[in-house]
Amino acid sequence: MQYNTRMSRYDVSTTSLALDLGSGASKVILKAGAADIRIAYDYQNFSNNQYFTLEAGTTLILDQPVPTQSQLVYVYSLAASVLEVWIT
Repeated sequence: MQYNTRMSRYDVSTTSLALDLGSGASKVILKAGAADIRIAYDYQNFSNNQYFTLEAGTTLILDQPVPTQSQLVYVYSLAASVLEVWIT
């Protein structure tokens, strides 16, 4: 069995950052760095308090996202942090 894993590190701050988590993934693993990371489907959702929070130091596993569609999400943090993303 062959695994194609891509890992990226993103510097997250008070400016929202767009990430596409699709691209044929079977699993997406997100790990927050030193500060909480907010995740939303639209950057305007941050001002409406419609977002998920990935607490500092925690890991989130998304199992079998829709591989043929864009999985665009926006990330934001109140303090400088790092978001590690593994796509397998």
